[in-house]
Amino acid sequence: MAALLAVFVSVVPLLAPVSADGSPDGWAPHESGTTLALYGVCGGSSSEVFACGYGGIILRHDGSGWNPMTTGVTSPIYSLSCASTDSVFAVGNAGTIVSYNGTSWNQMVSGTSNHLNAVWAAAPDDVFAVGNVGTILHYDGLSWSPLASGTTSHLRGIWAASPTDVFAVGNGGTILHYDGISWTPMSCGVRAKLYGVWGAAPDEVLAVGEGGTIVRYDGVSWVELSCGVVDSLNGIWGTSKNDIFVVGGNGLILHYDGSWRLMNSGTLNVLYGVWGASSLDVHAVGAGGTILHYNDSPPVVTTVAPNRGCPSETLSVVITGSNLSGATVVDFGVGVTVTGFTVNSATQITADISIAAGATLGARGVSVTTPGGTDALSGGFTVLAAPPVPPVVTDVVPGSGVCGTGLVVVITGSNLSGATVVDFGVGVTVTGFEVDGSGTQIMASITIDANATPGRRDVLVETAGGSTVLDGGLAVLIRFSYITDVSPGSGMIGDTLDVVISGENLDAVTAVDFGAGIEVNSFGVTSASQMTVRIIIKADAKAGYRDVTIVTPWSNYSHLEGFAVRAVPPGVVSISQTAGRLGQEIMVTIEGTNLVGVTRVSFGPGIEVEGFDMYPPSSVRVRIRIAPDAEIGTRDVSVTTAPGGTYVFENAFEIEGTETSTRLWSPIGAAVGAVLIAISVIMLRRPWRANGH
Repeated sequence: MAALLAVFVSVVPLLAPVSADGSPDGWAPHESGTTLALYGVCGGSSSEVFACGYGGIILRHDGSGWNPMTTGVTSPIYSLSCASTDSVFAVGNAGTIVSYNGTSWNQMVSGTSNHLNAVWAAAPDDVFAVGNVGTILHYDGLSWSPLASGTTSHLRGIWAASPTDVFAVGNGGTILHYDGISWTPMSCGVRAKLYGVWGAAPDEVLAVGEGGTIVRYDGVSWVELSCGVVDSLNGIWGTSKNDIFVVGGNGLILHYDGSWRLMNSGTLNVLYGVWGASSLDVHAVGAGGTILHYNDSPPVVTTVAPNRGCPSETLSVVITGSNLSGATVVDFGVGVTVTGFTVNSATQITADISIAAGATLGARGVSVTTPGGTDALSGGFTVLAAPPVPPVVTDVVPGSGVCGTGLVVVITGSNLSGATVVDFGVGVTVTGFEVDGSGTQIMASITIDANATPGRRDVLVETAGGSTVLDGGLAVLIRFSYITDVSPGSGMIGDTLDVVISGENLDAVTAVDFGAGIEVNSFGVTSASQMTVRIIIKADAKAGYRDVTIVTPWSNYSHLEGFAVRAVPPGVVSISQTAGRLGQEIMVTIEGTNLVGVTRVSFGPGIEVEGFDMYPPSSVRVRIRIAPDAEIGTRDVSVTTAPGGTYVFENAFEIEGTETSTRLWSPIGAAVGAVLIAISVIMLRRPWRANGH
């Protein structure tokens, strides 16, 4: 999970809150006391649970609350495992290992600087840890020793059925098996990163990873399973082969009881680890200090539809609420018989009822019993003497709404008096409604979920007389996010910049990308129209324009060529020869900075550059010829590089007149001069690279 760290850090300020009331499926939030990402969780019992995370944080739950512990480290801790309540091991960044003896945490010598991503403690003297570049360590109660893994892939998860039956998983679909002597690679048929592994038995092992990947080992071979999701799956734990929990991106929790079912976690925060003391005592941890606890909560009945009927009628009734899974009894009171019922989900039951001819008229409670208890909705169903007139819906205004917004909708029709249910379909919540005195209009306040599926919804109204549906009465529209400006619009290689992005609906952004070579260190949204992104332009970034892309739950938007990477410009420090005479051909060495990729050198008018050789990164050797009729005086010297541009060294070279002398050379002096001139001509005319080629 170390590869995900950059994401963890950047998204913490924008994490979605966890519902304080918990989810309908029984997941309730715990107060962790931190906003730091939590990566792992384990325990020795329901009253001795540990969670670890960013900044070296380790929290302990004693059955009543979570409290921080002193670890002595500040680097991220990615995983922990309990051999017992007084023998806990935790591993993390740069080879960090700490152990808990029941009293305090103490640092251990790992012998490696590689990130350690997962640990499994079979016993206090039999512990395995895995990490980056194929690192595998074993602890025998005295010291940690490296084991040869035979791979350089990053290893991210480990589980053992016994000390001689150990599984490790990692990048590229890597799966290794240890038989007590050596590690052997296993083929699983996938190339995805695998983040976690757990087994119910040696021949019942599952590994999970990116893109919703799940593979299962039956003791002979690995087979990929379909779970119906594409989010990253980060952690896995269970009590048996038919009781397995998997956690992942966007608050995802899957439960397997013979088939995979997506549970409502009550949060959109990424979840990284899961562990339980039993099937009804499970903890999940994740981004933003998220800690969730699952148990068998009592049922809650909120609505019954239809909620009225007449003697001798048979009806199909939908009961909604929470924690309805495992319902064993559904009851409508004396005179109303439940002939059968189906639990559709943790939030819905469909019951078939028969109202006796002599059933007592009036309201009665509707109750649901589950293993967690019983709940009754007082007055949830009424037996009437005669059926009322059914409602009619003819119009809905406005007829559309945008994802992530709330609005007031007017429903027009007839016989709407006494409406008990107004429904706009999945992803649209009715927060309240009121029927006018004439029974022809309902004013409903609705909220469209931010991740609601776009498209038309049927509008349902239910009264004592029955229910009616206006097909496609409300259209759910996508909320588009886009960029109008990026400032500053450029940066130099090596810079760290705070870039302000302006646009619309930026409060929905979950990720920002500036292209290859630019790292997004962090970002924060200040308003729906503005956000600030801290970027690092790496040394190997290529100069030029690149798109700036924002990611939202519904779509991505790219601001084409919204940001430019500028190369470091060249500079000139000195020139070996700063003057020359008319008609002279000389060699000049230019010393400077960032002289890589020189494409042009100029000494101004009257001076021809015949060729140059580069000695990057600090010098260029140039051969120049001064025209006999060149104008005497100083010239600017300029150097141009392909990535960095042009640098001008002002008044750096001077053309002087031809030298005259009235002295007569002696025959010996004339001879020596002739020889020197000949040598100079030969040297200057040796092969050179013309024009830098």
